[in-house]
Amino acid sequence: MRLRRNYVSRQVVATRFSRTDGPRVKLRKIVALGVFLAAAVPAGAAPPVPLVTLTQVAALSHPLAMATRPGDARLFIAEKGGRVRALDGATVTTVLEIAGEVGDVGQNQWEEIDYRPATSSGGENYGWNQMEGAHPYAGGTEPAGHVPPLYEYPRVGTNCSVTGGYVYRGTRIPALQGAYLFADFCTARLNALVTVGGLLTVPLDLGVSASLIASFGEDASGELYVLSTGGPIWRVDPAA
Repeated sequence: MRLRRNYVSRQVVATRFSRTDGPRVKLRKIVALGVFLAAAVPAGAAPPVPLVTLTQVAALSHPLAMATRPGDARLFIAEKGGRVRALDGATVTTVLEIAGEVGDVGQNQWEEIDYRPATSSGGENYGWNQMEGAHPYAGGTEPAGHVPPLYEYPRVGTNCSVTGGYVYRGTRIPALQGAYLFADFCTARLNALVTVGGLLTVPLDLGVSASLIASFGEDASGELYVLSTGGPIWRVDPAA
């Protein structure tokens, strides 16, 4: 088995994936970067597909982002209208009222996930605005030192905008350990990137979906959540 590798997700947000065999789960740019570890699988082995499901834990008004803070078991969720809510079990309270706007940007044809070693000090050139994914953008020329995407998919069918997530580091779904979860805002399918024999595989369709996925969240135990601008907040749980 090879050592796990570190990756980075590049999320291009805009207002613009079918089921495969494997583990199942349930669902409980602006450019965004997030370091993740792709799950390592012995060479020659088929990637497992964890059985998961989504469990709704709350319903808010257009939740956009979630965060935690050391020593506090509550989950803090920012809503589009400028309100910050605290979720403590099934109890939701308002902890802050703020004014402001949230802006989105998008490109035209490709969504991507980029790679950066954990040892990197940053500064990788992912090509924008000469490149969109691995492709020249608007007649652009690939710049020197361009780092091509680790994974990309085109805006075909109902694909429109990748929503980057987190590496799963929780304990409730062992088969998902080390996999990077992400979704597409329009198709709403939950996917996981893993490696087989140290090589990146195509993403696994986890067999669950949720509408209008705008963001992911992670709690202090490493369990992951899915936020929908429609209001629901789901926790990614093992499927029965």
